[in-house]
Amino acid sequence: MLPAFAEIVNFPEHLPEKASPSKKSNGKNSPTKQPSEKPCVMCGVTCIFAGTTPSRLHAQLKQPIIPKQNKGLCNSCDGKTWIFSELNAPIKWCKGCKNFRSLRNFG
Repeated sequence: MLPAFAEIVNFPEHLPEKASPSKKSNGKNSPTKQPSEKPCVMCGVTCIFAGTTPSRLHAQLKQPIIPKQNKGLCNSCDGKTWIFSELNAPIKWCKGCKNFRSLRNFG
């Protein structure tokens, strides 16, 4: 059994903070809002944090992105296999459950 997500990542200091109620979206689109940049929780590389149309941004800027649903994990790291050193076990990011899972649990 793997530990919690925050105990697996290489850079836990880069984990996204929970949004406070005052910072939540009001449901309206902001027309010219530029994406922010954040470091990835696994590789530490500064990436574009994109809540919408990430593939278009990635293609335009040729820089890794962190999709909003990826808990701070960039699209370069979400396809890699990692070794969780405490258990010497290979793990992989599951895009379905939005968490790391043991590699043996994949298909």
